[in-house]
Amino acid sequence: MATPIGQRGRYVPNYERTMVMISIYRLALRAVVAIFCAFIAASAYADPPTIEGVWQQIDNGTGYVGGLISFKEKAGSWEGYIVKMYPKPGDPVDPACAGCTDDRKDQPVLGLRLIQNAKRDGLSYEGGTILDPRNGSQYSVQLMLAPDNQTLTVRGYVGLTLFGQSQTWKRLSETDPEYPKPPPRQQIHAAPKKDHSAPKPVQGQGDGP
Repeated sequence: MATPIGQRGRYVPNYERTMVMISIYRLALRAVVAIFCAFIAASAYADPPTIEGVWQQIDNGTGYVGGLISFKEKAGSWEGYIVKMYPKPGDPVDPACAGCTDDRKDQPVLGLRLIQNAKRDGLSYEGGTILDPRNGSQYSVQLMLAPDNQTLTVRGYVGLTLFGQSQTWKRLSETDPEYPKPPPRQQIHAAPKKDHSAPKPVQGQGDGP
């Protein structure tokens, strides 16, 4: 209760104190709302993740990892290359794509371009093709990246996406022991300097007897 006017002591108006506290609360609330809105706006305009990196090609039925696929962007399209294989017993040691009909014909499967011409639209990649290295057949492909950037749904199909099969690939961390290591840089050794000084006389040759 405020001290009545006319009595001794300091006059402390409770009403004014309450209004000051309300003003401070409103300012703090506005600051919190502004920060939250800025965070939401930044998240909305942030670039979504891409498929760039290395992925484990996993068979959904068996869980078997057939190989590692590395994706990269080239001239606005995305391509996936086979960078490591896990052959089963009885598989060819160094298989080549004998059934391919383009520039990949008879090329080793290891290092082969498996997916090509995929166009990115957010988390989806469409318009490309996927190769079956065993016989050279090509199928339309649809890639769908999960928002957590850890799984990739790869669907190969003919005509409509309804008529196809899907696999769920998992992103391979760069710290994983299976992650492909770049080849060591070749050391260039400088050529030995030539000795342009006068040749020394051979034993037995002198200035005279």
